[in-house]
Amino acid sequence: MRVALILLLAACGDGAVPLPDMAPLDEDLAVRDAAPPFDLTHPCVDGGCAAGLKCCADVCVDVLSDTQNCGGCQMACTPRFGVPVCKSAACAISMCDVGYEDCDGKYDDGCEVYTASDRNNCGSCGNVCPGGQHCASGSCTK
Repeated sequence: MRVALILLLAACGDGAVPLPDMAPLDEDLAVRDAAPPFDLTHPCVDGGCAAGLKCCADVCVDVLSDTQNCGGCQMACTPRFGVPVCKSAACAISMCDVGYEDCDGKYDDGCEVYTASDRNNCGSCGNVCPGGQHCASGSCTK
């Protein structure tokens, strides 16, 4: 208790420790309440997107490579049985799901062949099972 009282008295002292220069309260409130230069939550609303990006649903995106906005806003890449990629604003297939292949090379029908049971693409594209055989687990069998 005695130490606390001494510290309190020393702090009050004779004013030898100057108080910091403080800006008037009105100036502090004006700075605090000022609007940010653009909306930080939705930067593209106020033209905040960087060069080469487009505002889609209040988010800046690169329509040349964004799989959800490929070539334009809300143009999602969704290949059947495959993983999408957006290249130069065009949807493509990055890779097929396990067991599927994109044998015709067309994006529109996705990875259209299930190679585990397709007689004309057994195990891989173009592997046709000989007459009388069928495809099972990706291998031609009798």
